[in-house]
Order: sequence, then C-alpha cells, then structure tokens
Amino acid sequence: MLKVLVLFILASCTSLFYHPDRVLYVKPDEYNFTYKELTFHSSDKTELIGWFFPAKTKNPKGTIIQFHGNAQNMSAHFLGLSWVMDKGYNLFVWDYRGYGISDGRPSPKGIYQDSLSAMDEGRKLWAENGKGKFIVYGQSLGGPIAMKALDHYKEKDFVDLVVQDCTYMSYQDIAFHKLSRSILFPLSPLAYVLVTDKYSSEEAVKNMDRPTLVIVGGKDRVVDQKFGRKIFKTLRTTHKWLWKNPEGEHITTFHDPKSPLRDKFIQLLDSLPEESN
Repeated sequence: MLKVLVLFILASCTSLFYHPDRVLYVKPDEYNFTYKELTFHSSDKTELIGWFFPAKTKNPKGTIIQFHGNAQNMSAHFLGLSWVMDKGYNLFVWDYRGYGISDGRPSPKGIYQDSLSAMDEGRKLWAENGKGKFIVYGQSLGGPIAMKALDHYKEKDFVDLVVQDCTYMSYQDIAFHKLSRSILFPLSPLAYVLVTDKYSSEEAVKNMDRPTLVIVGGKDRVVDQKFGRKIFKTLRTTHKWLWKNPEGEHITTFHDPKSPLRDKFIQLLDSLPEESN
C-alpha cells in the first residue's frame, strides 16, 4: 500500500510540470498575423516547431523569444505577447518536445536540450531580422527552463533582458507547495525526495548577470508570488526590477489591452542599452 501511495505521489509531482497536448487552440491566420512556421532540432535530433512573427513596423527594435508554461502548447500562449509586434518587436514562440506538433515526449533533460537549441534559433532569427534588443521571456514553467538554458549558453551576452513571469526556481519547492495544499499534505515532504532539482534554476539565478525583470501576480493561485520574490532576492545582477500586478492572476500580466504595464514594458525595453549587440 505504501509503495502504491509513493508511486501516486511521484506521478502527482511529475504531472505538475508537464501538461502538453496536440490541440491547435488559435491559428495565427485567424488574426491575420504574418508569420513563418519553423522547424529546428534539439541536440538529440528531436524535431521542434516554432512560429516567428515579424514586427509590424518598418525597422524592428528587437526580438522576444517566449518560453511558455507547462500546459497545452504555443498556440494557447502566443497571444499573450502578440501585441509586441505592434510596438516594433519580433516574436519567436516555440514548443518543447511533446508539445503541439514538436516530436518526442517531455522530460527535464530533453527540454533542457531543446531550450539551448531554441536559443540558437532565436539568435539566428534576431540576426536576420533587424537585430536590436534580444529579450528572453520565461512564463511559469518556462521561467526555470529559460534561466537554466541561459546559465549554460556560451554567448548570452547578446541578451538584453531576461523576464521571469509568475515563475519559480526550484521544482522541489513548487511541488512541496502544491502537495501541502492538497489531500496529500501529510506526505508533502516527499517532494524533496521524489522530485529532482537537477534542472532547477537557483544557481542560474545566482549567476545571472543580464538585466532581469521579475513579475508576480497579486492573485496568482498557480505560482504564489513568494516564489517570484525569492527569485528577485536571489538575483545578484545590479540591474533588476520587481513588478507586482496587484490584480494579476497566473501569467495574465499583459492580457488586458488597456493595462499600463504594456506601455511600461515597452518603455523598459526601449531604454535598455545595446552595448552587448
């Protein structure tokens, strides 16, 4: 009985991180977006799919690469940042293995490999489409994935801003937090035994020397804002910002077209120096 229960907890912890599906939620064509569907490969040859949306202005100001959250796929996430095209920024979104029409099945090691390949693809698109600023935007699960990739990315100096939106550093900590608020709360300490932090981002956050923006949602019930605040406190970079969206739920920072945070975000991007580029 105990063995069955432990296996159930392990399955519960694992399911916290990956909820991929193959559903096409929103077609870019429905919004008359100009875009290209791209194919690139992870280091183990797994085929990955991305969409590149060029800025709607004549001279692009930069490129944003989106590392999306743990559920669905990029077709359910890209609209949250699609407005940046009107502000002069290209947008590159992509799917981890097992998500959307990317091949394979998700795993911590595999997605880590994917993220490094996505950085290469993002840099290539940035170089071919006006250069300017380069922004790495990690949402929820995408936060530690992006941060871990940057920690090992040899040419990260071209990155002008890292965004950590409604996210966390430790998979063990978030698993413990989730289990402690469920019917399995008496066994929540097992999260520190059954969940690996090999691909967590705590050391990466400590090592991060690029300007970093941390965003927390005041009403986020998926990733409590304390996790984002911990990221901000752990960051050693001298250029960092913490934004709290008081009414914000999980990764809804820019959903409202009238949100003043949209203009504030663009003002921050435009103000960043391009010394590294």
